[in-house]
Amino acid sequence: MKRRIFFLIMTALFMLPLTVYALQEQEIEPTMRSKVDTILTILSDQNKTKSQRNKAIEKEMDPYFDFTLMAKLSLGKKGWKRASPDQRREYVKLFERRIKDSYMNKIDLYKDEKIVLEKPVRVKKRIHLNSYIIQKGEKKEVLYKFYRSKNRGWLIYDVDVLGVSIIQSYRSQFAGELQKGSIEQLLEKLRKPVADA
Repeated sequence: MKRRIFFLIMTALFMLPLTVYALQEQEIEPTMRSKVDTILTILSDQNKTKSQRNKAIEKEMDPYFDFTLMAKLSLGKKGWKRASPDQRREYVKLFERRIKDSYMNKIDLYKDEKIVLEKPVRVKKRIHLNSYIIQKGEKKEVLYKFYRSKNRGWLIYDVDVLGVSIIQSYRSQFAGELQKGSIEQLLEKLRKPVADA
């Protein structure tokens, strides 16, 4: 059960395909609706190897996720301040890779779930895009949170799945690690490959 929920969380994070230009507010809904099929097509392409498929999916998703901000938020203010500039740079890369690897290790579990997107809603200076993963008639709510960056348009900085923030989950996990050890010890754990479990 936990493996299935984790897969849904990672699917929710990465299923939204992305374009190669700065996403404007009015483009969020039509872009996300029209591009969902891109990822699904990649998943169903039997002519691609797993490596080719993974690279294609990453190419689609990378431009509009702010992995740097996500990494910073997941480490928390105290943790970020404790890290040296070199440690911060490595942490961002390791955090991004960890999220992607966790997803790619679970992607073979995809079994044609249906994804439904609602209209984006303004929440102060943010935009929330609610969606549902429908599995055997059961709806699992997924909320994408966008913020407007200065140079890259609207970017995803967090995702709530079943009411739980991905970033807050990592922050809680990493805070526990930092209470017991150092930034370097956390980095050492993140350097290890994600277990395919």
